[in-house]
Amino acid sequence: MRTPLYDSRARKKTVSVTINMDLWEKARAAGLNLSEIAETAIATAFVARGRARIQAEIEQELAVYNEFVAEHGSFAEAIREHYAALERDEAV
Repeated sequence: MRTPLYDSRARKKTVSVTINMDLWEKARAAGLNLSEIAETAIATAFVARGRARIQAEIEQELAVYNEFVAEHGSFAEAIREHYAALERDEAV
C-alpha cells in the first residue's frame, strides 16, 4: 500500500497567495473552493515533480546500462551464445 503524499487530516494553516483579481472574482462568483483547488494543485505538482525526478534517474541508469552493453555486450546475448554452444557440443 502506498504511503499518502500528505496527511489530509492535518490542521489547516492560513497563508497568503497572490492571485489575479479578475480570476479570483470569477472563481468566487462561481462558488469555487479555492483552498481545496490549491491543495489539489499543490499535491498534483508535487507528484509531477517526483515523477520527473524518477524519470531522470531511470534515464541516467539506462544510459549507464547502454554504455556497458556497447562496451561489453549484452548479458542476455552472452547467455544465448553460451546455450547455443552447449547445444552444438551436444549435437556432435
